[in-house]
Amino acid sequence: MRVTHGQAYRGKRTSAYRAWDGMRDRCMNPNHPYFHRYGGRGIDICPRWHWFENFLKDMGEPAPGRSLERRNNDKGYSKNNCYWATRTEQTRNRSNTIRIKGKTIGEWSEVTGLPYRVIWQRHKDGWTIDDILTKPVRPY
Repeated sequence: MRVTHGQAYRGKRTSAYRAWDGMRDRCMNPNHPYFHRYGGRGIDICPRWHWFENFLKDMGEPAPGRSLERRNNDKGYSKNNCYWATRTEQTRNRSNTIRIKGKTIGEWSEVTGLPYRVIWQRHKDGWTIDDILTKPVRPY
């Protein structure tokens, strides 16, 4: 018996349904191109969220421009570990994002006024944390 939830009417799927379906595909489908980053490394979905209706009750519909994000990328999908994130939040929570003293390079750029690329290059070149964040940029 099929459950009707009204979120995929005539091929038009809501944002919440697309997020749920994508989450399930990444975690449960070994043929998904990113399975190795999700299900293949043990990222799972809480049993409650195997049904879309429960996912929707817990998360609600996302605001425009938001997508499903995990707070801790080493933990699975659950109500306590997920939220609807902006693109900036998504970018800053990637596994390859560089953090200096708990902040991303983008956050340090906003705080210090130094260009992102300058902070990134200094980090890459092995500067000390204090020098990365306090030395003025030399004029060209």
